[in-house]
Amino acid sequence: MNTDRFAEQPGHAHYTACSGRMVEIDRFSRRCCGFTLIACGLMFITTWMTFRYGIISIIPNLIGDRSSLGANAFQSLLIILIAAAAVLGAVKYRFMTVLLFALYAAMFVSTCISTVAHEIFTVPVSLAGVFFTYKAPFMYRDYRILCKTEGFPHFNERLAYQEENREYKATYENEYHNVRTAEMAEPSTDYSNNISSAPKKAEMDEL
Repeated sequence: MNTDRFAEQPGHAHYTACSGRMVEIDRFSRRCCGFTLIACGLMFITTWMTFRYGIISIIPNLIGDRSSLGANAFQSLLIILIAAAAVLGAVKYRFMTVLLFALYAAMFVSTCISTVAHEIFTVPVSLAGVFFTYKAPFMYRDYRILCKTEGFPHFNERLAYQEENREYKATYENEYHNVRTAEMAEPSTDYSNNISSAPKKAEMDEL
């Protein structure tokens, strides 16, 4: 994809392309996160059914066999960390999606060269993961460019105009101010009547 369209242009002309790309990046990150959370949920459950997964199970296999409580607990912890990384990637840290892509790709490659039967469930998980995350390097490349572009992260022309014209006043602000001042200066009718009736009351008391 041509990244020149994200370069700063006079009159904020680059905002349209940049905001559109930001929407695509946000949508992509959320999709990666949604898939990973589902995949991690399945892997978490099957971990306690003694399933093992390429790459993820390297350290758990060193701790114990598939029936080992410690090994299963450690693998479960790793899966939770993967889910947390997906959430962080969707919220703010986009490079996490690149790490997810690398993980899924490594899982698939490791399964292709593995002869362990109980790691076979890694194949559908890793293939689906690669499908959902293969665009991550390109998305993150564009995100890094957008981070350095004027207007990031909203690329909103109205917001930019307000920032550049902080002395801006509403069209009818002065008229409104004058009306309010006149209303505050005008004496109350009830108060005037009370003042005018006070001497009359005093005269009646003398009589």
